[in-house]
Amino acid sequence: MPTALVYVPAPSQANLKIGIQRSLWGWRAETVARGRTDEVLAGLSVGDFLLLGHRGPNARVAPGGWAHASLKQLVVARIAGDAFVDTEPVWPDDTYPHRIRLDVLDIQTDVDGSLLGEQAMEALRLSANKQGAPVLQDLTVIDNVINALVQDTPTTLTDLTAPGDTDQGTPDRYLEIDGELDQRTQTLVRREQQRLRREKFKLAERITCALCGTSLPGRVVHTAHIKRRRDCDIYERRDLANVMGACVLGCDVLFEHGYLYVSEQGIVTPTPAALNDPGLKPALTALSGRHCTEFTDASGPYFAWHRSNIALVAA
Repeated sequence: MPTALVYVPAPSQANLKIGIQRSLWGWRAETVARGRTDEVLAGLSVGDFLLLGHRGPNARVAPGGWAHASLKQLVVARIAGDAFVDTEPVWPDDTYPHRIRLDVLDIQTDVDGSLLGEQAMEALRLSANKQGAPVLQDLTVIDNVINALVQDTPTTLTDLTAPGDTDQGTPDRYLEIDGELDQRTQTLVRREQQRLRREKFKLAERITCALCGTSLPGRVVHTAHIKRRRDCDIYERRDLANVMGACVLGCDVLFEHGYLYVSEQGIVTPTPAALNDPGLKPALTALSGRHCTEFTDASGPYFAWHRSNIALVAA
């Protein structure tokens, strides 16, 4: 599985922020036309990794000259779709029509090049000399990068203000995590789940289910994303407003599969199709009409997403 490394120069800081917000990156046509970059993009597949390194040193140095340099910012992402061409305006300074969709996993600041390894830093230096063209490396590069970040580089929320948020003083809503959200072993492990639970419920031994309102031992209440996690961007995964306690006595699975939803008024509402199931009806009837304790102005959009994309679609 290849890893693509891309350098983003200092003047492109605004473009990088837009790319993170849109989960998208692009290249100029002339960049793709050189050095077989078109073949590189065509060879990238869903699940491959792409690293965006921002604001390194002068690239006009000998090979290996970046080995001990540092980066102001490093974006770790997975590729979420095949490369495509589109001229819809996204970035303010150019079209960048050759594009690829990303799943942004983490954003690190002030990354020491020695932590990433000479191979990764050399790939970024080469990309800087190729107008930001992607440079391929093998899988060991991403392993080295992630291991280094998890061990040594803390995440801050300085550049993680969610789109539309103007108040820099709201980091308590967006979870800080050391390292990326998805740690790679044989499979991706949800590294943020334990931290989300700790921040949301502290050390409470009993947790109230947001849907049925029952106070239960913490071990039978799941930390559930309201908007399905795989559909969340990096901001939404860390947003404590997107998390609720849902008990395993039935509420968690009923919500997850869309047998019930939370209305625009914050009321737990079964779907008509689910109520027609004689096995589900007793549990759904008992929940129907309750006020969801996690329904707020902040969580409302997440419940709306679940309502439109899970519950009413399933119905």
